[in-house]
Amino acid sequence: MLESRFLFVGKIFLLAFIVINISNFLPFSIGQPSYWILIFTTIFDTATLLVISLSISKYINLKNFKFFEDLYKKDSSNQNFIDKLNEFKSKTIQDKKLSFIIFLFFLISVLLQPIVLIFDINKNDLYTTSVVNSINRDFDIKKKNIEDIISLQKKQNIDKNEDNNLENSISILSNSRDKNIESFFKSNTKNKFQSSKIIIRNILLGLLWAFVFYKLYSI
Repeated sequence: MLESRFLFVGKIFLLAFIVINISNFLPFSIGQPSYWILIFTTIFDTATLLVISLSISKYINLKNFKFFEDLYKKDSSNQNFIDKLNEFKSKTIQDKKLSFIIFLFFLISVLLQPIVLIFDINKNDLYTTSVVNSINRDFDIKKKNIEDIISLQKKQNIDKNEDNNLENSISILSNSRDKNIESFFKSNTKNKFQSSKIIIRNILLGLLWAFVFYKLYSI
């Protein structure tokens, strides 16, 4: 009775793991590195639920297998002992296979982390290049308009002070452009650093969980 309650709790932990993680897959954004970072981070953060669930199942099934194995040795003709022994042997083998499959999953997940990081960095670099080009184009357009006005005023012999003011406005625009680009580069560098921290953390957690499930497999 007590064992069935523990098995029920183990199933609840497994269900909680599935519910927490499955929501991150929707909506699908396969082309976004942030999508994969979120998925892997949540899986690694909630892997404790999976460990507890599998550990409960493996412990109870292995304990019962050993129990009926001892009974079978004492009375090998008892069909009930044979059936129970085969039942828990099958469950023990299933737990062992599941432990190995999950071990491989976490190992592969760890190997995918550098790829996700490179994907994220390239995505940020492409976005940064696009934004910087946009800022430069906007500056060039405004600069050309001001230069056209200056050229027109010179032809019309308008007050030179007005020309100086317009030339100063080009300098102001140039400084503003440089500050915007510098600020954006700093922001991009900060984002890369944050992504790198998360990926390194995920790699360490992934290796830890892979080791845990390998130990469960080897029991």
